[in-house]
Amino acid sequence: MTFIDELKDLIKSKRRVKDSSLKVYLNNIVKLHDKVFNNKDIKSLDFLKDKDKIMEVLKDMKLNSRKTYLASVVVALSCCTEYDKLTDFYRLEMEELARENQKILDTQKKTPREKENWVELSVLKDVVKKHLKNVKDRGILQKDTLNNK
Repeated sequence: MTFIDELKDLIKSKRRVKDSSLKVYLNNIVKLHDKVFNNKDIKSLDFLKDKDKIMEVLKDMKLNSRKTYLASVVVALSCCTEYDKLTDFYRLEMEELARENQKILDTQKKTPREKENWVELSVLKDVVKKHLKNVKDRGILQKDTLNNK
């Protein structure tokens, strides 16, 4: 049994977590280990003791990604009492990111990435008009049964 399998069982036994969330947490731990040490073979969570290296890797990620990675770290560490102080460190970092994220959300302004990726309302209205015209032209609203034509 690999360490990740043991960690998976430990997390399941200590926390109520959905399988999909557990998978994300474990994948993030493996990816983080790989980013720091260029290998995915984790023997323990001791690599997380090097807080400077971990935070250095995380600093170039987007805020939400950093928060997600930190959540994964906190979940993994919180299952082992020998990592209590380390868990507290990463939890505080995660909470700080959550506060930053909330400040951004509270401004109700688009981030630069959102500005780049969002389309104007007029463009969306044009798409809706086009599809509505297509529906009307094909008489779809008057049909009792729909087919794939």
